[in-house]
Amino acid sequence: MGLSGSGKTTTARYVVEKLREANENVVHLDGDDLRDALNQRANYDQTERGKLAISYAKLAQIIARQGPIVVISSIGLYAAVQQWLRDNIDCYVEVFLDAPMELLISRDYKGIYAPSKTQLGPVVGKDFTPEYPNSPDVHIRLDQTVTIEMCGNLVMKAFENRRN
Repeated sequence: MGLSGSGKTTTARYVVEKLREANENVVHLDGDDLRDALNQRANYDQTERGKLAISYAKLAQIIARQGPIVVISSIGLYAAVQQWLRDNIDCYVEVFLDAPMELLISRDYKGIYAPSKTQLGPVVGKDFTPEYPNSPDVHIRLDQTVTIEMCGNLVMKAFENRRN
């Protein structure tokens, strides 16, 4: 989890690739893809985001119960959803990609952190305060020197430790 532009999708893709190289059955669920699939692009307000986040968590649980490892990359900055995941998914590893706003703005290819109001609606971290996790399994404080390999390897290590 992390704010838009923190590298959630890129890190998840790296982890999925490493898991597949190890012949693991893995499914990647990305927040943007899920919004598209569920036709939920119209409403980004805080209440709807929370409802979507719990829906994503429940979908991940359904898939995980069938055997695959589920890697989900979404903002996920809601305490109730974080707790639900911990309580309901075996081998859950909570990853928080913690990026300063300056880095997020420099990576902002979607234009969501632009000073003018966006068409996306309220933006987490800009228009309302996210609920950062209290004790994530992996907390990566990002800056320009942190590579995707560093992030992905930390996630893989935490997953292997949890799994064993």
